[in-house]
Amino acid sequence: MQSAAKVQQEELARALISAPDGLTCDEADLLLGWRPTSAGRRMGEIVHLGLAVTTDRVRKTRSGRMAVVYVHTAGTSPVANKE
Repeated sequence: MQSAAKVQQEELARALISAPDGLTCDEADLLLGWRPTSAGRRMGEIVHLGLAVTTDRVRKTRSGRMAVVYVHTAGTSPVANKE
């Protein structure tokens, strides 16, 4: 059985794959129905795993702050077999 964190990492990686323009953490929280800041924790983990990268783009969050846009790393599969 997978941990809740691993399941969320997979969900987030799949969301990034389906978002050709990338996602901010705020957008990912909204898209996935997660609590605010949940995607931020998982995004750092999947960046560390090599499944996502930051871009030089930013977009406004719901609060009006600017946030970095992340994209899925081409050629990698979601979290399976990554530690």
